[in-house]
Amino acid sequence: MRNYFLICIILIITGCNVKWSNGPGLCYANRDYQNELREMPPFLVAHFPKEIDRLPITSAITIDTTSQCIYYMLFEFGEDKVLKLKKQIGEKYLAKYKSSDSCLTIVKLEAIRSMTDDKTSYDNICINNKYYYPLPFFESFDNSALEDGEKSKGIYSNKTKCGLPMDFQIYVLDSKPGHYWKGLYPLDYMPVGWKNGYSKGICINEKKGIIIYWGLIW
Repeated sequence: MRNYFLICIILIITGCNVKWSNGPGLCYANRDYQNELREMPPFLVAHFPKEIDRLPITSAITIDTTSQCIYYMLFEFGEDKVLKLKKQIGEKYLAKYKSSDSCLTIVKLEAIRSMTDDKTSYDNICINNKYYYPLPFFESFDNSALEDGEKSKGIYSNKTKCGLPMDFQIYVLDSKPGHYWKGLYPLDYMPVGWKNGYSKGICINEKKGIIIYWGLIW
């Protein structure tokens, strides 16, 4: 009984609206999530969930301009959430790709390009009358940010250009060229007219119940 009253007092003080099934941990996860969202321009994360409604969940963020790109990613899990999100997306997307597509235009952290000696460059984002808007690279180095229980779900793969396993669908919701973050220099490996820009979207793995919300500025 004493522990019950202690938990009630904590929830009243913090003012968090928490589902009991997730406990106080959901409150702290939401607090960190809201702080991370504020690091990003509102237009870039407008498609992200307003708040976290269940655990487990994880995120990846970089705002270091020496990386030559800025991104934020949120990972959610659950087959029911995937089905609901697919209905919400419907046909409201700019482009849709398979993660296995070899024509994808990928923006990588400078450290990853250097470590892997990646010399890839792009002449045009339009190939065979199809636009391949820039996507972030879902690097395996982010595995350290995931809990052991989530690593086994196969979020990353070295068999695709984008770094995701082959059973992901990638939805680009918006993408435009231009300068959107102070301190980012034009990427020499991107096509003329797209040396700087942004894109945002959602990756879905229906089979494994994984959702990745992402926003990218380069």
